Amino acid sequence: MRGTKEMGFLRRLSAVLDEEKRAAAKRTEICGLAVENCGAGAFDAVVDLSRLPIGERASVVSLDGLNAAEKRRMLGMGLAVGTMVEALYKSPSGDPTAYFIRGTVLALRLGDAKKIWIRHNNDNA
Repeated sequence: MRGTKEMGFLRRLSAVLDEEKRAAAKRTEICGLAVENCGAGAFDAVVDLSRLPIGERASVVSLDGLNAAEKRRMLGMGLAVGTMVEALYKSPSGDPTAYFIRGTVLALRLGDAKKIWIRHNNDNA
């Protein structure tokens, strides 16, 4: 029989894992596309903009994670579906990140970047 401390830990761990599963399912529903992890060789994966490595390019496939006001702000800055985005550099603290979008450098916070869905491109020239 397990001790009460161990059982409490296992219950908390189970709750955290359940929450992660729900969050992953929600991201898939928001995007409406197959979402995969962006790792080495995962060039056709649909991921959020925050996962775009520095120096890499991608095209925006969805802004569905944004609310109406955020979406208007992004569209006003030229960030629309089909737009090419390149991650240029991150601040020393890691937030915000600078992106090259339609001839302009924009800094986006991590929270905003996680709501923008991209398809990583194979051609990084």
